[in-house]
Amino acid sequence: MKSRKHRAVKAASIPSDVSPSTSLPPLVEGQLRCFLRVTISRVLWTVHKPPSGTFTRLRWWGESSDGTHFFPRDGLQLSQKAIKTTARFPIRCGPKQFTSYLTDMGCLVLEVLTKPDHLPIARAQVAGISCLSLSHPISGFYTLVSPTSEKLGELQVSLNLEPLTEAYDSSSSGPTTDIAVERPKVVTPTVLSQPRSLSDGSGKESVGSSSKNTPRFVVVGVMALLFIIHCLCLV
Repeated sequence: MKSRKHRAVKAASIPSDVSPSTSLPPLVEGQLRCFLRVTISRVLWTVHKPPSGTFTRLRWWGESSDGTHFFPRDGLQLSQKAIKTTARFPIRCGPKQFTSYLTDMGCLVLEVLTKPDHLPIARAQVAGISCLSLSHPISGFYTLVSPTSEKLGELQVSLNLEPLTEAYDSSSSGPTTDIAVERPKVVTPTVLSQPRSLSDGSGKESVGSSSKNTPRFVVVGVMALLFIIHCLCLV
């Protein structure tokens, strides 16, 4: 297998044209976490008489259906009617569970079958599938081997994880299940009491109160003076 590195391409620029047969892991129900984009772009035959009218089937470990069918570009066919290369599989589990599933699976098996009767022609194995992560996609050319262990060609395959949003934990091998979203704090404005201006309120009140209190002091003084005069008259 000749591994070739490719630059990461945004998911929006690679539309999917193959309907996935299952979500991952198969038969697991849960919240959608992210997508796994599988692209089988080309098949290169190295034999003198390559088979014609073939397709590639991907059947995940534990899947009970007929699998997902890809129609990659045949390097020896100049005119090819149907070319369908990319499928996006929903992932419905957390990163630890998904890595454990890939580890138990061991390798990804791709089968090349004939179109009319689905007879097996060759198969390719993508090893090291458990190392798949957002920062570590898997891509390369994988050897196609016949049922009699004869090398027939190569299959170009790429696997890429696609997060639902930009929020992603780079320390984990897969998408985070509990993405911490910081909610904006609602700050209740505190109404501060404004001090009264001395020139406006308190000054007017002090002046008014002094003017009102002045007659009271005069009355008290007059009454005290009359009381003293009354006492002197009695003496």
